[in-house]
Amino acid sequence: MKSIGRILAILFVSIFLFTQHISASSVPDKVTEKRKIIIQVNGRYCDIPKDLGEPYLDKETESTMVPIRYIVEMLNCEIEFLPEATNGKNGFCITNEDITVKMNIGDKNACRKILDKEENIILNASANLCEGRSYVPLRFISEALNFDVCWERDEAQFADYINIALCEKKQENVQHLVSQSEPKKNVKEVQGVQYEEFQINHRVIFGRYLREEELKPVLEGWFSYRMNNGLPKPKTCDTMKAYANKKAMIAGINFNEKGILTHDALDGEKCETFENLYLRPKNHPQDPITAWKKSPEHNKIMLYQDYAIDRAAVAGFEFIGNNNKVYQVYTLNFMPDF
Repeated sequence: MKSIGRILAILFVSIFLFTQHISASSVPDKVTEKRKIIIQVNGRYCDIPKDLGEPYLDKETESTMVPIRYIVEMLNCEIEFLPEATNGKNGFCITNEDITVKMNIGDKNACRKILDKEENIILNASANLCEGRSYVPLRFISEALNFDVCWERDEAQFADYINIALCEKKQENVQHLVSQSEPKKNVKEVQGVQYEEFQINHRVIFGRYLREEELKPVLEGWFSYRMNNGLPKPKTCDTMKAYANKKAMIAGINFNEKGILTHDALDGEKCETFENLYLRPKNHPQDPITAWKKSPEHNKIMLYQDYAIDRAAVAGFEFIGNNNKVYQVYTLNFMPDF
């Protein structure tokens, strides 16, 4: 899994310099009625400064359009603005490690290159200029750079909630493109089970993510416990699940290195989430819910009452410890609706 918090040199060229060859247009006439668009990237709310523009929903394509400069920065990717092409259109090149995406203003054709494999993509909505700023379709640019997008509409609040997180695995079409180029992962076998090698910031662990059917009793146990105490059932979300998966893996790495469970932030990123961790040897009879109930601090988190729970997930990671024993670490993560 790619590291979300890697330090990249973000290469920006002034929007003014980029747009001085093109007369900027106003916001398109085909914009939908004003809706509140709330975007989270890797668990962090995006408060887009007004001077960089604001996201809007295109009525014709139903595409959420966002200022490219800000969203690329939030995704920790690199951008290079390209000079005017022979067709008279300006463009840009966005890079996320081994993935490169090229687009031109006003053109529904984009090009994505993954390692040495290249493909052309026809877009539903093209990049454009609005009030002097470059905008791109949020879903396309996120998924093309290997991020997962979770979208929900709240008609009561007249708002769209969009969550973006680094994909646990490459999209199927991406995986197909690089399958011939990617080296095979190292594996270790313990008691007939094979565990893949995971690396993050040069830290290595052999393990596997617990399947949904393995996690279902924990998630349902938490839901039942809350509802039996007169509390509402939280909403689960794929974005929070990706975040919780990575937290579980990092907890396993920390346990192997330090001998204790730690609530480290992901790659130094600050995220307004609450979390329970639980570690046990594989096949240990005590389940996470029972363990968390016995701890006043963890029990308080399970019964969180101060605010509604906006997004939630339970994840688990099974890994080979330094003593060659197999452990399972569970994590319960949620984000309050402050």
